[in-house]
Amino acid sequence: MTDRTCSIEGCTSPVRARGWCSKHYQRWKANGDPVALAPRVKDWPDGTRECTECARRLPLTGFDLDASATLGRRAKCKTCRSAQMKAWYRVNRERQVDRQRARYRTNHAVILERDRARYFRDREKRLEAVYASVDRRRAEQWGVAYDPEVTRSALRERLGDLCAYCGALMDFEILDGHVYSPTKATIDHQLPLARGGPHSWDNCVLACWACNGEKRLKTPDEWMREFDAEGDHDPADLHPAAGAAGAEVA
Repeated sequence: MTDRTCSIEGCTSPVRARGWCSKHYQRWKANGDPVALAPRVKDWPDGTRECTECARRLPLTGFDLDASATLGRRAKCKTCRSAQMKAWYRVNRERQVDRQRARYRTNHAVILERDRARYFRDREKRLEAVYASVDRRRAEQWGVAYDPEVTRSALRERLGDLCAYCGALMDFEILDGHVYSPTKATIDHQLPLARGGPHSWDNCVLACWACNGEKRLKTPDEWMREFDAEGDHDPADLHPAAGAAGAEVA
């Protein structure tokens, strides 16, 4: 233990880093000044909070959880907090990488076992994040609007478990490996992303893999007219053989 005390006048706490005690060091990390106090959190009667960084008023869900903070949420919004952490990591990247490598070497077996357990425990949540990442990347690829609130699980809560086109009961279970299931639930963009359709509540429905793969880059009206031209009037007529595995979906 060091006998040195904090260099801030009047503070007798032991030094933690940069010549400051833990309190003044944390103030410097948060505000860029070891003696600056954090801005006071401002909560509004309508349930919103004003970000102390960008001054935007957002619902409390727009702020990260923090058990020690007012109402259990941080003072800076998620966007500002993320930017702050990214900037900090850019400055401290080399040090952090070295620490992680040393930690991994020392606790290799424990870390592997913990990560394995977490993977299976959070598997459904992780796959939902993967689906969302794919949707976001495709929306960016085609230069269309993307609403992150529109997910497979959110659409299921709003629309139910039946395919929007054939009415089949869809399968929401996690499949191991590259297994094709014609009833697997997928997000279909009624106006395809490739044709300017947004990833939004109004444009997204849940469709089974078979129907989504058969519809491909058509609108629902175009797809129905195709059925009529072929003498069919119901997507369910094509359901058993529709949508080869790996077909591009809209």
